[in-house]
Amino acid sequence: MTDLTQLPSARRLQPAAQARLLKRRHAAEFRFRAYGVLAIAVAVTALVVLLWTVLSNAGGAFTKHYLTTTVPLDPARIVREDTPDRATDPEGFAAEVASNQGGFFRSLQAAFYERYPNAAERPLRTQMNGMVARLAVQPLAREVAANPDLIGQRIEVRLPVSDDVDLYLKGNVTAQRQIAGGGTVSVSDAVGTVELAAAPGTFAGLLAEVKSDLRARAALEQAGRTQDGLALSRLADDEAEAAARTSALTSATDAEVSAGAERLLARQPVRDVRLARLAGELSMGSETARAALKTELATLLSAAATTARRDAATLERNAARYDRRALQASERGDPRARGKRETATSAAVAADRREAEAAILAERATALAGAEDATVRLELAAALNFAPGDRLQLLQALAAAQAAGDLVPPPPPVEAPVPEAPEVEVAPVEAPAGPPAEAFPEPAVPLVTATRAALEQALARVLGPDVASATREAELARAQRTRLEATLAALPTTATEHREVLERVLEQLSEIATRAEENAAELNARIAGLSEMPGDELGTEAEFALGTDLGGPLEVAYTLGAQGSGDAANLRALLLAGQAAQTARLASDRESVEIRRDAREEYVAELLARADNTTGAETLDRDMASYLVSVGGMVVRVETLTSDAATGFVLIPPAPGEAMPNGANWSVLRIAEAENNRNISDAQIAWTRAMVDAGMIKSGINAELLTKADSNDPELAGALGAVVGSLLTMLVTMLLAVPVGILAAIYLEEFAPRNRLTEIIEININNLAAVPSIVFGLLGLAVFLNFLGLPRSSPLAGGLVLALMTMPTVIIAARAALKAVPPSIREAALGVGASRTQAVFQHVLPLAMPGILTGTIIGMAQALGETAPLLLMGMVAFVAEVPQGLTDSATVLPVLVFQWATRSFRAWEPMTAGAIVLLLVFMILMNALAVVLRRRFERRW
Repeated sequence: MTDLTQLPSARRLQPAAQARLLKRRHAAEFRFRAYGVLAIAVAVTALVVLLWTVLSNAGGAFTKHYLTTTVPLDPARIVREDTPDRATDPEGFAAEVASNQGGFFRSLQAAFYERYPNAAERPLRTQMNGMVARLAVQPLAREVAANPDLIGQRIEVRLPVSDDVDLYLKGNVTAQRQIAGGGTVSVSDAVGTVELAAAPGTFAGLLAEVKSDLRARAALEQAGRTQDGLALSRLADDEAEAAARTSALTSATDAEVSAGAERLLARQPVRDVRLARLAGELSMGSETARAALKTELATLLSAAATTARRDAATLERNAARYDRRALQASERGDPRARGKRETATSAAVAADRREAEAAILAERATALAGAEDATVRLELAAALNFAPGDRLQLLQALAAAQAAGDLVPPPPPVEAPVPEAPEVEVAPVEAPAGPPAEAFPEPAVPLVTATRAALEQALARVLGPDVASATREAELARAQRTRLEATLAALPTTATEHREVLERVLEQLSEIATRAEENAAELNARIAGLSEMPGDELGTEAEFALGTDLGGPLEVAYTLGAQGSGDAANLRALLLAGQAAQTARLASDRESVEIRRDAREEYVAELLARADNTTGAETLDRDMASYLVSVGGMVVRVETLTSDAATGFVLIPPAPGEAMPNGANWSVLRIAEAENNRNISDAQIAWTRAMVDAGMIKSGINAELLTKADSNDPELAGALGAVVGSLLTMLVTMLLAVPVGILAAIYLEEFAPRNRLTEIIEININNLAAVPSIVFGLLGLAVFLNFLGLPRSSPLAGGLVLALMTMPTVIIAARAALKAVPPSIREAALGVGASRTQAVFQHVLPLAMPGILTGTIIGMAQALGETAPLLLMGMVAFVAEVPQGLTDSATVLPVLVFQWATRSFRAWEPMTAGAIVLLLVFMILMNALAVVLRRRFERRW
């Protein structure tokens, strides 16, 4: 055996050096292991934090509180006057009863008012209505519709409480503290505002807490005053910067002014800037600008007409689809058939309106070729929603009129002072005859000069596009009405529902046209009355017409186009006017902040003075902590408080038949958050606690999360619609991506010749696997929705997009699994006489199936978690029903998570976490299925 120490490399090392080398090797191995352990620890920690965050927030989604009470089903509330007779039309009777949610909600209100009679009076009535969502009575309505014999009886119902009440009971709204009262308290009355009488000093502790709240409130207001000071500092800096820009603009050369304007326009939309420039060149008489402006405006109108036709075609397809669904629903006896029919009718009417708009836009585009400059100017104002150049002329005319003194209001008549008569007795003397008082001349009025006439003309030009816009709106509405009248005349008399919808739309169009014509008439009257308007009012009208966008990019572009000789005087005046307007806005903002800061300073002083007066009476407003006094069975909200007595408003009176509590034990509930800062009121808190004590409100499992579709109310929302939509979308993805991907992988790996074409195909497949998912969403939007016209927000369209995105992953995974099969398997099969196809499908494919299934399911799980392509595909619709087919409106779990996360109410936070848990469960199940299938089909060779 060779002695390693005798090798040349080892012979040159001394024992000490060998020891150091061995030590470094061990240290390197230790560091590598430590890095590995650290990486695993970081990954596990991140996973634990993620799961803890989601699960802790999702706890509130899987449980919620339910109210159990008995509801009187009064026939006067449940059965409306127009409800069909139960004996002759039982189906119509049941449908009308099921749709009368308002009647069932009023029955629930009646049950509340029986228990708390004062809740039927204002202002508590609306607060009591917020204890349960109005749509929560839907299951009750359906139950009664299925069994009409329940009408007239009292039945027990179990309804989810509102999300605000549920959050309060889960401790997510406000901190609260129960304070035991000492001694006894007597109440003066059972309703309204009452007095709480007690021994001297009984309420001293509560009064001290209220004074402490006032000091805390003063501290918050003081912090706000500090923020106001910082805002004033920033505004001062902005004003200094604006003044510096104004000074630089005043002293700049014409070339520098033009260059600055060009830099400003470089950040603006190119199309709008170009149109404004062409308008300026047209004002200089440029024929080239006239032709170019007509061409660009015609292109814009033609594009808008094409879009309108495309929208009309889409709406017509939707109307046909909804008609088919309505027919199918009618054949099934589905009560939703009427709603589907109305949706189809609305889509058809909208299609007619868009088609009319397309025709009008096309006519306007064609008429531009021979249009006069006034028409071109009108189309330009419609395209930009602005008339370039007019306000610059108005600004110049206003400045000239102010300089000439044409806008000075007439001075008021001045009466000469009458001296006091001496107190002497004189004989009455008849006054001499003189001219009457009205014969004295009126104060002189400034003459109307040419400068004022120019101002009136400029102001009329600014108001002119508004008149034209209102007139065009009226013409469009009239044209649409004419077209829809022809459609209405062509309808058969049996299509009553469609005719009713069309008649309503015709009435709306008439109202729009009338309102637009009235607006145009009012503007014309203003223009006609400019000559009779007093000078100061005319100046105010001109300043209002100038607005706050003076010196904007469109006016700058217009002025640059109108500089035929390079003169920058108008451009400088325009930019200076814009800077002046900005300076005025900054000054106004500074004044507002100063007023708010001073008001806060006074308020802080008032709060501190009240807090320092430790024995003074206090009034508790809705911006302070609330105190609810429980005396026997009564609950009173404290409104004024002294150390010896208090007054308050009765929230819960004594139960019917019970005596007034007098001298009973009492306690106080302190609610830290002010009533104005929370969504649940003091009265609702009092009722909720009373119902909990009575056993009417209890916590339970939130079964609606897995049995209902989406809703606008968090307590009624569920994820079943998204779950079914995800399953349908994954079904389409699997049926398309899996067989096509596996067959493509088999061909490329086993049968395709090795040439340049297959190499290009393999490279493209690998590149497609790395393409961002949002690109596939754009592809689906362009091809499946816009070109093929598939239903938007449907599992069919979403599944096709996800199939395209998943297919490269399936191909790559399947090819890798096929490559892992030893070549000896193929050679053995071929050696015993099997064909190439038999060898692949009977020997190689079964051995590669575990890897293929694993890669496929992992690719499907990745597709399940995608959101971006589905958002672009329009799968963000509000889906309140569980989809029944591949073309119904649907959403998926990732999109539902996105929608719930963006909703404003706090109750959606646990619902979002709950939907995330459901999505994770889907992912875990799919990955577990991959492991099971791999072990099931795994073979050893």
